[in-house]
Amino acid sequence: MLKIFPFLMVFLACGCANFGKNGQKINFICNISYNNTISFSELNVQIYPDTHGDYARIDACPDHTLAVDFSSSGLYGGHHETLLRQMRFNANQGGLPIKMSVAGTYLGSDGESRPATLVIKKITGYNLPKETP
Repeated sequence: MLKIFPFLMVFLACGCANFGKNGQKINFICNISYNNTISFSELNVQIYPDTHGDYARIDACPDHTLAVDFSSSGLYGGHHETLLRQMRFNANQGGLPIKMSVAGTYLGSDGESRPATLVIKKITGYNLPKETP
């Protein structure tokens, strides 16, 4: 029985954690008061472009809205022209959210002046809505 106990404890601990792709924990991101930084290599989100800035909803926790920082993603460097055109259209005219897979960093909120922010380092994939301009 003593030999089985450590195996059983590891199994239960792994079964309770919420993992993203590549075995990354994403349950901390769903906690809006979590104020640490988390890096991830792939996270599925829905991006809502706006004239005041972009925001995102993470598929794993849709009730959690984050500010988005695309400055390090290559979005503005000509790598994703069609995506950028759709985002500008959505920001000015409205439209459906854009589904993306992204890599980057989650900066949690400090509860005072710093909002929770998704810093996107790389866009690994995206699906544009059917009504593309």
